[in-house]
Amino acid sequence: MPEMAEGRLTSLLRTLRAGGPTARRRALETLARRRERAAAEDVARLLRDPVPTVRAGAAEALAALGTEAAVPVLLDALEDRDADVRYWAAVALGNLASPSANFALNRLARRDPVAEVREAAREAIPKTAW
Repeated sequence: MPEMAEGRLTSLLRTLRAGGPTARRRALETLARRRERAAAEDVARLLRDPVPTVRAGAAEALAALGTEAAVPVLLDALEDRDADVRYWAAVALGNLASPSANFALNRLARRDPVAEVREAAREAIPKTAW
C-alpha cells in the first residue's frame, strides 16, 4: 500500500497518544492495515497501556507491521495478564521470525492457561527456530 499522507499519519499518532481507548484502538487498526512502519515505536509504547483492548490492539498491529525493533516489548507482552495481549504478542513474534523469541514462545506453549494462546505460541515456534 502507498505510504500514508504525512498529515493523516500525524493525526493517527496524535490519537495514539491522547485519544480515548476506542479511538486509540481504531488508530492502531488503521496503522496496521496500512502497514505504516514509521509508527511502530508509537504502537509499541501502547503495549503498556492501562486498557487491555488497547494493549491487544498494539500487539496485533505490531504483528502486521513486522518490525524487529518491537521484539523486546513483545517478549514482555507474553507475560501480560490479558490473554488477547499474549495471543497477539505470540502471533507478532512468529511473524517477525525472531530466534530470540523461541525460548519464551516454547514456555508459553507449555504453560499458558488459555488454549488459544498456547496454540498461537505453538504456531509461532517453527518460525523462530534457528
